[in-house]
Amino acid sequence: MPIDDPKPAPVNDTPARHTRPAWLALILGVTLSVGAWWGAAQRIQAEADAALQRDATDLTRRFEEQMAHHLAMLQGFQALFASHGEAGRDAFHRHYQALNAEQTYPALWAVHYAPLVSEGERDAFEAQVQADRSLHEQGYTGFHIRPAEPARIQYVPVTYVEPAGRSDSMLGQDLLDVGHRD
Repeated sequence: MPIDDPKPAPVNDTPARHTRPAWLALILGVTLSVGAWWGAAQRIQAEADAALQRDATDLTRRFEEQMAHHLAMLQGFQALFASHGEAGRDAFHRHYQALNAEQTYPALWAVHYAPLVSEGERDAFEAQVQADRSLHEQGYTGFHIRPAEPARIQYVPVTYVEPAGRSDSMLGQDLLDVGHRD
């Protein structure tokens, strides 16, 4: 065919005609697959979000129930002191035992009683606690309000601890002393 022939040679586009449906099927298949994948991902995410929300709601409810349960126990100790005025160590101990606290409140580490003691009452208060033989024959001869220095106007010393022995090292610790919390 000469170069200056104005009429182009006919193009055989038969193979292109046969591949168009294949390309359309491929494009349609990929589009539908991506759409199905996206829809499934959205559904799975929504289900996971709903499950997380249910779990969080359930956990929050159980936590609130446990807090209310433990708060009721502490209110029972408050009632003990309200009904007896100054409840002694023996009454505090018996009340703790009556609650069956170690089984009923497994998350509870210890219950402390710490009264407000003025500097002027300090020596007499320490002597009274040291002489208390309601639970131990030897009393609490090592009891002192800690820290001893610096002297302050008021103290809130841990005086009773239940269960006995679990955190006896807290006995005498002044809860107003922020240094012991480090």
